[in-house]
Amino acid sequence: MKKALIIIGLLAGIGLVTWWFGNPVGALNVQTDKTPSVTQAAQEEVGKPPTANDQPRSLSDLPERDRTAINMLKSIYTAPISVYGKVVDDKGAFIVGATVEYSLNDKYFKEGTKGTTLSDGMGRFKIEGSGVSVYVSVQKTGFYRIPERSCGPVRANAETSLEQPVVFVLKTAGMPQSLTHATVRGHGMPIDGTPKEINLGGSKLLSVGQGHIRIEVWVEGGPPLGQKYNNFPWHYRLSVPGGGMIDRTDQLAFEAPTDGYQPYFEGSFKPYEKWHSSVEKEIYVRLPNNTYARGKLHLGVDTDDASVSFNSYWNQSGSRNLEFGADWAGDAK
Repeated sequence: MKKALIIIGLLAGIGLVTWWFGNPVGALNVQTDKTPSVTQAAQEEVGKPPTANDQPRSLSDLPERDRTAINMLKSIYTAPISVYGKVVDDKGAFIVGATVEYSLNDKYFKEGTKGTTLSDGMGRFKIEGSGVSVYVSVQKTGFYRIPERSCGPVRANAETSLEQPVVFVLKTAGMPQSLTHATVRGHGMPIDGTPKEINLGGSKLLSVGQGHIRIEVWVEGGPPLGQKYNNFPWHYRLSVPGGGMIDRTDQLAFEAPTDGYQPYFEGSFKPYEKWHSSVEKEIYVRLPNNTYARGKLHLGVDTDDASVSFNSYWNQSGSRNLEFGADWAGDAK
C-alpha cells in the first residue's frame, strides 16, 4: 500500500513539473524545455489498486521503470539554479538596497528553502541554489509593489545573466495626503429597490439624504422562495446624487480624473447568463462640492437581503490627489 501511494505521488509530481516546464507561468515569461514524461508502462503499473499484502520495499526492489521515475524526480528537485535579477523603478532607474525575498522550490510537496538578499549599487542581485524554480519578491520603503511586476517565479532553465537579468519593477511613491479613510459595512439591506446611502466619513448604511453614495438593489419578483444560493435575477444601481463616478482600473493611479464622470452605474444578472451573486468595483467619486474620493465596493446579494462593504479615501481639500501611502509589504492602501 505504502509503495503504491509513494509511486503515485511521485508520478503526480513529475507530471506537475512537466506541465510547469512546458507552459509559461506568472509574469516572468521565460523559455522552457520539455521534461520527459514517465512511460505508459510505469503509469499502468502504479495505477493498479493496492492490496493488503503490499509492503514497503527498498528502491532496489522496485521495477526499473519505477526507479527511473523516482530518480528523474530527484534530479529535477536537486538541479542547480542560478538567477540574476535587477530591481528598477517605474522610470527604469535602478534601485539600490531593495529587499529581495526568495523561496526555492527544492522540496517535493514541502516548503522550500527561503532566503533574503539586497540589490547592490546597480540594483542587481543573484540567487543560487537548487530546485525546479525560485519565487522572487522585491520591496523597498518609499516604493509601491506593482502586481505581477514586483514578484513572480523564475524557472531553473531560465537563461539569465549579469547582462540579461530578470527585471523586477517598483513604483516610486509620492507624498501621502491627509485623507479621510473610512469603511462602511452594512447587512440586511433591502432587495426591493429601497435606497440606502454611504457617507464617506461614516461606518454604516444610512437613509436617503444622509450620505454621498446611493445604493439600490432589486431581486426581481421579490425573494424567490426555495431558490437559496441558486441563480435568480437581480439588478443594482450605484449613484452619486449631484456628482458622479468613474471606474478606477489601476490600483496605483492615485489622481482622480478631471472629467468622464457618470451620474450612476448599474448592472443586471440573469439566471445562467454569466450570473454572479456579488459585484466588486473600484471607483473614483466626485461630490457636488467638487471634492474627490476613491473607493472599493463589494455588494453581495442573497434571496433575503443584500450586504455592502465600501472602503474609501476622501480628500476634503478639493485636491484630486488621493494617495494615502503603503502598508508594511509595500502594497498601496
